[in-house]
Amino acid sequence: MPLANSTHGAVIETLDALRSDRWSKDAFIRDEITLKIEHCLVVSAFTGLSPEEDAADILKSIVCVYSHEQALGQCANWLSKHLPAAKRVKVESTAAAAERLVTKKAIMGQQTAGREAAICSEMCIRTVPGLRLLQRNIQDRDDNQTRFIVVGCSSTIPLPARKLVDKVPTRTLLRISPRNSNLGSILSLISATSQTLSVERINCRPQLEGKTWSDVYFVELSKNSAQNLEESIGSLLAGLKLGSDAVILGSW
Repeated sequence: MPLANSTHGAVIETLDALRSDRWSKDAFIRDEITLKIEHCLVVSAFTGLSPEEDAADILKSIVCVYSHEQALGQCANWLSKHLPAAKRVKVESTAAAAERLVTKKAIMGQQTAGREAAICSEMCIRTVPGLRLLQRNIQDRDDNQTRFIVVGCSSTIPLPARKLVDKVPTRTLLRISPRNSNLGSILSLISATSQTLSVERINCRPQLEGKTWSDVYFVELSKNSAQNLEESIGSLLAGLKLGSDAVILGSW
């Protein structure tokens, strides 16, 4: 599951999924993988385009670009420079954006006038028939990367990849839902463990239940001492649970 991108930040859909009660019961984060992400701009090959038609001329006629929110954000500067007037339409995935072009699905029941384009991976071009590549590598940064979490149904059963089997956990992700505490008191408790734990990042999303404007916090920690990670997290959880519902989503 994509957790965060180096250009556009946290992946909201993943954070929302991590709010579910199934985590720490039958779903656990076991590891992470970081991949370089490259994006392509494509159009449908079934819109009467001549194979000889210049890509620059096609760009001038594009009025709408479909893609996932993350891809649109990762290519925002390129779009502003090359397609400043084109409408940016968010869809559920980059693959769905590519498929929308060739199936001619409409947004809200209406087909957008003029030529449409999509941002997707080069793999989509190979797997979705009927796409024409206009431009490769339109992401704003050459070092654009996304962190993916590896999810398992158990926190102890070895994963298939041999390199993950004997790995000693050095990171953990906590989900903290305050009951009668606030962010300040949570940070104070975390700061008290600074000898053994370092805060890598904090994200938040609205709580699905509870008071209006109450948030759930996702705190990623790494160990910075020889002390066992489980022991360090255990001490922190004991303090957090006095005023919050705190759950370990996974350690890796």
